[in-house]
Amino acid sequence: MGAPTKQIYFFSNATSMNALGYPGVLHGAMRNFASPFIENWGWRYGNISAPRWVQMKFNNEVDFAISHPTWSLTGPTGSIPNPNPLGDCYVVGPLDGTFNAGEWGISMSLHGEVASPGGSANLNFKFWKALNPSGSGVTAITESYFSSSIASLTIPTLNRNVTASFTLPEFDMRNEFLFLQVFLHLITTSGNSGAQVFFNFFNSSSLMSAPFMAHKANFVSMIQEE
Repeated sequence: MGAPTKQIYFFSNATSMNALGYPGVLHGAMRNFASPFIENWGWRYGNISAPRWVQMKFNNEVDFAISHPTWSLTGPTGSIPNPNPLGDCYVVGPLDGTFNAGEWGISMSLHGEVASPGGSANLNFKFWKALNPSGSGVTAITESYFSSSIASLTIPTLNRNVTASFTLPEFDMRNEFLFLQVFLHLITTSGNSGAQVFFNFFNSSSLMSAPFMAHKANFVSMIQEE
């Protein structure tokens, strides 16, 4: 069957699980090929007090002036993945195999939007798995959240790479979907009520796993666009 190999899952800039044949599941998809560069959705944080934590909403902006989802004052809410109406995860699968204990890495890009956006932020991540992409019966792979590097948002449209590196224990996937839940952590705020932070996607925007060994090669399925 060969040796375990690291996997690279690229974040899709436009494809949701709903578009891939999972009705009502608005999570973003991870794929085995890179997206072209594109500026995409994010958060409007304005002059809300900081620190704050809030989930992403795939392909839509999360506005501080709207009550859902909650802009928490105390940290990520610990809520399970929300497939609809949020879509607060990236998902890949189904996967059937074992991820070795080892280092994982995430690479994304953020930038402030509108004139003089101000503030700083990073991203918080948590891993889950479930037998379907709706997250029914979801199980936490990690109890805690992992943090990326910090991006300054003071210069509009200047792309700031944010990365995270962390070690996970060995875990099995039994024909299951892997979820990466994403929260914005607003560290310092802005005096501009229109301040926004956007995601940018490059061909390096990806999740790199620890070595993975398929249980049976013909069971492994990577999500791809039709």
